[in-house]
Amino acid sequence: MSTDILGVVLSLSASFGTAAAGVVTAWRRAPSDNVDTLSKRVKILEDREETLSRWQVAARLYILTLQNALADRGIPSPEPPAELEIHRDEVSG
Repeated sequence: MSTDILGVVLSLSASFGTAAAGVVTAWRRAPSDNVDTLSKRVKILEDREETLSRWQVAARLYILTLQNALADRGIPSPEPPAELEIHRDEVSG
């Protein structure tokens, strides 16, 4: 085998070895990157859920206050939208 061919073969072997090492490193790192990404998403969603829960409680109390204010003045209040899942018997009872 000539020296030129041997050099090319060694060069290709080194290139394949480097590429393989890069693939293995990326393969091993990917799960931890996925865990970090998912952890960040979970934190964002938990924060959003907490905000929405606080908003829901505050909104229901405000609606109750408005309904009571109307009732004190003898004004019937409209039924809340079904999506709010507030039933008149819960409010008055």
